[in-house]
Amino acid sequence: PKDFEQLLAEAERMRTKDRSEAALALYAKAAELKPQRVEPQSGGGFVLLDLGKPAEAEATFRGALQLNSRYGPALIGMAEASKALGKKQQALEYYEKYLDVLPEGPEARVAKGAIERLKAP
Repeated sequence: PKDFEQLLAEAERMRTKDRSEAALALYAKAAELKPQRVEPQSGGGFVLLDLGKPAEAEATFRGALQLNSRYGPALIGMAEASKALGKKQQALEYYEKYLDVLPEGPEARVAKGAIERLKAP
């Protein structure tokens, strides 16, 4: 049996190889081991976005943010899911929250660009 960190790493590998179903299963196993950790839920949300299921992704990111409201990947994921669902104002709010939490974070440029595009007439 794999431990939590191994499951997360394997899930990420599967996601990068476009093996979405396998990645979802691994994230779910990791979440069973440590339900209080935000990473498996957030990772699962990104897989659901990859699969073109933004409503399910939004619900998953919402759960992740209940565990940790300042977790950068879940904030950016929620923004992306909101944008995909046409929830422009909600997307803006989550991109801005991401920048509040991680102004120099790995997705800061993405967030700033998305904010500009969403605010454009």
